[in-house]
Amino acid sequence: MDVCIVGGGIAGLTLAYCLSERGDQVTIVEKSPSIRTEGYMIDFFGAGYDVAEKLGMLDDLSHIHYPIDSLSFLKGNGSEKYRISYQSLRELLNQKHFNFMRGDLETVLYEKVREQVTFRFGVSPERIEQDAEKAHVILSDGIKLTCDLVVGADGMRSKVRSLSFKKEKEPIRYMGYYTAAYIVEDPAFLEKLIRIFIRIRNRIARFLSTRFEAIKWRRFSYIAIQNNRGMCKRKKHWSN
Repeated sequence: MDVCIVGGGIAGLTLAYCLSERGDQVTIVEKSPSIRTEGYMIDFFGAGYDVAEKLGMLDDLSHIHYPIDSLSFLKGNGSEKYRISYQSLRELLNQKHFNFMRGDLETVLYEKVREQVTFRFGVSPERIEQDAEKAHVILSDGIKLTCDLVVGADGMRSKVRSLSFKKEKEPIRYMGYYTAAYIVEDPAFLEKLIRIFIRIRNRIARFLSTRFEAIKWRRFSYIAIQNNRGMCKRKKHWSN
């Protein structure tokens, strides 16, 4: 079977791996010029872990796992209220748990399929047509792909969905807070950081979470702020 998967993220790559393993011919259409390396750090467990185990990927994921020492809860004034060993949390999950960057997971999946899947980067579907036998995907560069199945794995604002069905409501709904993520590359600054997932609560910020985590020479920070009125106020800078 010839399959066109629109979207070369984790969902699209995972499906491509499963289909190519059973002998299907797969083409992935991805609007980015290459695989994407950005994204948050993931607590990987549950259904995702089960799928990775069935696909025989646990050894690959263990190589990108980054251990967190502990989960620390702070008071509003910044002093520690209590701390939980992250290893204890992993034991509750029978060690079926990983921490890694989203982009690293995408890289692992890409390496699994790059030799048996055709990639078309930097393009997106403009039209999707079908006849009694085949589906035809006309890409933004004018190329037409003819296949037996078209899969939309292209996220919340799916181009496949918008081309195939009636216009839907805005897929993103404001939940009352904002998030920000960044990667720190400076080795000198990295030495000052610790491998702790920190959660802070106070009267102004109902939820503020900051995590510093390193993979090789990278650290990742995540901040989410929400006040009691559901509006984002200015962020405070914390230091030790």
